[in-house]
Amino acid sequence: MTKEITKKRPGRPPGAKNRKTLLKQEMELLALETLHGMALDALNALHKNAQEGDTAAAKVLVDKFLPNAQPGGENDKSTPMVNINIAPATPTQPATINVTPAPTEEEHE
Repeated sequence: MTKEITKKRPGRPPGAKNRKTLLKQEMELLALETLHGMALDALNALHKNAQEGDTAAAKVLVDKFLPNAQPGGENDKSTPMVNINIAPATPTQPATINVTPAPTEEEHE
């Protein structure tokens, strides 16, 4: 008859996390979800204000989402990727923001 020797270790099993660590991870996850919701609310408010003719809100959106966009003129040799037209609100019409692909060289001819 062979006797099996089992060695019991006191304490947590290997890989188990401390309650403090688990609580910290839960708090971080909750904070991220809250910040994500607040960021979406702020983005929606900026979009709404831009649609109502707030050019500062439109500028913030364009600067954040198209940070490397350069204004082009008639003599500009670079090829734009998109055209952005912002028309402010008038008493009879709401503001409009149109983003369209720029025409390619083939379409110019």
